[in-house]
Amino acid sequence: MHMSLAPLALTCAVALCCSACSDSTPSSDTRGGEGLVVDAGDARVVEAGADSGDASADAAVPMGVIAKSVTGNSAVRDRRLAIDNKGNIYFCARANGEIDFGGKLHKNSGEDALLVAFDAALNYRWSKSFGGTDADRAFAVDTDDAGNVYVVGNFKKTMDVDGTQLTADGDTLDIFAVSFDSSGTLRWAKRFGGSGHDSARGVSAVPSGGATIGGSLDGAVSFGTHTVDSGAVPGGFVARLDDKGDVLWARGLVSTVSVDVAALARGANGSVVAAATFDGTLDPGKGSLTNSGGEDGLLVAYDAQGATLWQRAWGDDKGLRAHDVTSDGSGNLFVVSSLVGTIKHGSATLVGSGIADACVLAFDSAGQPTWGKNLAPASGASARLYGVAWSGSQLVVVGALRGSLTFGGQSYSTDAQVIAGGLIVTFDASGTAGWSRLYDASRLDAELTGVAARGARVYVTGSLFGKASFEGVPLESKNAGGPDTLLLSFEGP
Repeated sequence: MHMSLAPLALTCAVALCCSACSDSTPSSDTRGGEGLVVDAGDARVVEAGADSGDASADAAVPMGVIAKSVTGNSAVRDRRLAIDNKGNIYFCARANGEIDFGGKLHKNSGEDALLVAFDAALNYRWSKSFGGTDADRAFAVDTDDAGNVYVVGNFKKTMDVDGTQLTADGDTLDIFAVSFDSSGTLRWAKRFGGSGHDSARGVSAVPSGGATIGGSLDGAVSFGTHTVDSGAVPGGFVARLDDKGDVLWARGLVSTVSVDVAALARGANGSVVAAATFDGTLDPGKGSLTNSGGEDGLLVAYDAQGATLWQRAWGDDKGLRAHDVTSDGSGNLFVVSSLVGTIKHGSATLVGSGIADACVLAFDSAGQPTWGKNLAPASGASARLYGVAWSGSQLVVVGALRGSLTFGGQSYSTDAQVIAGGLIVTFDASGTAGWSRLYDASRLDAELTGVAARGARVYVTGSLFGKASFEGVPLESKNAGGPDTLLLSFEGP
């Protein structure tokens, strides 16, 4: 019997000033960070570019805006998005409690992993919830050219994936990797792990089928016939699976202190690039690297057979973390990272405020720095960047701001009572600042935590706690105990 959530409030608005969602297929890596989507039954039509009351009202406005939010009695975290060749949207996350995405009620026991499919117009298609009685978390999702979906994360004790049982090693976290076809039928489910806590944080699908996964491990983990051992310290891994989920190769990223792989991006000719954070000294395959004093960022590129093509590190003596990476289809790579101190990136010197800044770093296909930009908020303020995606001819970056910031001639400032406002900034291929937006909730929180793109169509996701206006579309959270979840769709100016 289908049950409705109480309370469940849905709001949707669609702007009429653009064509329908693009069904074109770009060659760029189009995955992005967090989000939750539900189909809303009550649609309200507005004109994009009308006076919205947002903090930004410049001439360059997003077109064809769709804004949706959902509330319920479930906490949703670690949201990710992917888009297939037909423009279908796939969302994964971890959630507890009961939640309905628009067509099926999921009663999660503890925290369960979630996968939800929508069409290009954000209409609900199907959904899955898988896990056991303990903490089970999905962290990343991607699709291959046939529309098959790959989801990775971690689980504890046991996990039921559409009738397939996975069992962890003892009472620790293990890695899962599962694949469904485009209609939601399970293709395979795999478990990897050892005696320590192990987790997959990133996935990059191979266009012809299969996927590369990456994350962290604690000790020795067997990936099929391949073993990666981090010894007595936390390490990172990258492993490639074929179309049946069998392991083709696995590589370790092991330092004297710690390594954590955060995200993966698809490269040219079957290659893959891992974005990681490390402390201490390690050799990814092209020579020894040592951190600059705190945690440093790291990119490592592997060819289709798992050989290291190149490696590149950046950092300062204050410590930073790499959060996300994407590619533009021509081999160029873009990373979002935190920034506290000062880093040198090619000819650019990026100076942090010493508190909590963020930066965007660009690299060519050989890993050479091309440009870097930092977001330096005013004294006492903080900026965080969570997701990055290439959209047609521009780079779209999303995050959160607390306090004041000037970007591309636009000045932004959040309300004194706001934890954070949702921030969008854009750059062209050479790093010149483009249009930007700040969505500032009236009460507590309006973070934008992920982005994905297909052609000119951009999807932005995040959380909403309070009231905010999205290009003239007012949304208000209804969950008194925490934030609602939202998704924005638009075509960039």
